[in-house]
Amino acid sequence: MNDRNRRSLAPAGRQATALARPGDGDATVLAQASGSAADQLVDMARAHDIPVLQDLALSSALGRLPAGSRIPESVFLALGCALDFLLQQEEVLAADAAADSGPAGG
Repeated sequence: MNDRNRRSLAPAGRQATALARPGDGDATVLAQASGSAADQLVDMARAHDIPVLQDLALSSALGRLPAGSRIPESVFLALGCALDFLLQQEEVLAADAAADSGPAGG
């Protein structure tokens, strides 16, 4: 069974891609996983405070790239927009958490 068939057997939403952008280098695919391996990859990322983005369209585009591949510019631009949104949401959550842990009273 080839990789394409193996990926297609995984239930929707159970595909994961690990990315890296070393220094000023090109963003590349570090690893691909589907099924329970995808769950493990996501769990490892979360355990190490690595942001996890759930985006079906990006996952589909990145899922076609083998590990070690440079991310194409068109996909990288979409990824940048998605990560920008994710970082903004993290800032909002951090501000909310700081407000909630402020001094009680009033």
